[in-house]
Amino acid sequence: MMSIFPIIVTSIMLIFSVYIGKRLIPPSWRVSARALAWVLLLLLALTVPLGFIVRGSNTPWLPWFNYGFGLYSLLITFTILHDVFHFSLSGSQFTVTTFRKLFNRLSKRVPQKAEHKTRREFLRGASRVGVLGASAAVFGYGASRAAAMPTLHRIDVAIKDLPTALDGLTIAQLSDVHIGQLAGEPEYVARIVAAVNSADVDILALTGDFVDGSVERLRENFAPLGLMKAKYGAFFATGNHEYYSGAEKWMAYFRSLNWDVLENEHRVLDINGAQLVLAGVLDYKGSRNCNPSEALHNAPVDVPRILLAHNPETAFLTDGLNIDLQLSGHTHAGQYFPATWLVHWVHKYAQGLNWRNAMQIYVNSGTGYWGPAIRTTDITGEITLITLKTARV
Repeated sequence: MMSIFPIIVTSIMLIFSVYIGKRLIPPSWRVSARALAWVLLLLLALTVPLGFIVRGSNTPWLPWFNYGFGLYSLLITFTILHDVFHFSLSGSQFTVTTFRKLFNRLSKRVPQKAEHKTRREFLRGASRVGVLGASAAVFGYGASRAAAMPTLHRIDVAIKDLPTALDGLTIAQLSDVHIGQLAGEPEYVARIVAAVNSADVDILALTGDFVDGSVERLRENFAPLGLMKAKYGAFFATGNHEYYSGAEKWMAYFRSLNWDVLENEHRVLDINGAQLVLAGVLDYKGSRNCNPSEALHNAPVDVPRILLAHNPETAFLTDGLNIDLQLSGHTHAGQYFPATWLVHWVHKYAQGLNWRNAMQIYVNSGTGYWGPAIRTTDITGEITLITLKTARV
């Protein structure tokens, strides 16, 4: 299946290149200009499958493939929106044209065909420029935000019957860092470490998809993340990309950094004389063994419970477990237009703080990014700084 996947992706991308070329490359251009435009378009199309193919290698070109992927996907999107817009106008245009012809017959006026033709050509040219301009503008904005300093996003989470000793406890959540395919990766990792350590948090909650590649290839870029500090420790739950990258080796490496890897298990933290249960599950999709019930087996009752679960859909497995807060990632909040719209149709819990019955679910928008090196969400790479508060009745 994996050997067929690049062929399928390549075929789809090439089909889209033909569609875009037919819509945006004017037949009136000189042959040399049209040939150059087609070559550039095909090169953009090929960055998508090539990016997937080389993702596990040591090539320095992967970030550039990711940029091409982002620009090409935006070009597809705006070309489709362009055609949808013109199609929606076609019905009203048909009505207007019919009445105009009738009026010309009754008034015996001769339509100015040359004038209409010139106007149509101008509008077509303007719409092509609009598609290219919109794609370039969104790409430039999104690429700059993806490369920007990760944002410390601060939120308060109120928990019912939270012990006074835990009021004000701080948790830094990181998710979806995707080491192995970031542009300027060493600098990006250094900024993450500096931001976390400057926050001086109590707990580090690490909710998966930290890697895209093998331990051997990524060890050097990843190692600085072991310098992140938290008073009561760092706790890790796997994401689907750990399983694509050799989960067993990575979990052993995480433990060498003194990260507590939670494989359907929990820890009871004693903080200022009060207890807090912190549980973590294997990924909902990648592991096929995501089990919140097992993770909380024999956990103390009547104490606050927090679950680390990469995929927010894990929430559907938590009914009756009395979990106060689930911390998740995975969705990237869509990351960029138009996925920032579509993700809310695909995932019930797609971004930010949500509720499921009495449990709160916070979905981190991604500390790094995946695939296209662009972001058009309202935040850059997100490091969530959560402060627990006692709920006021």
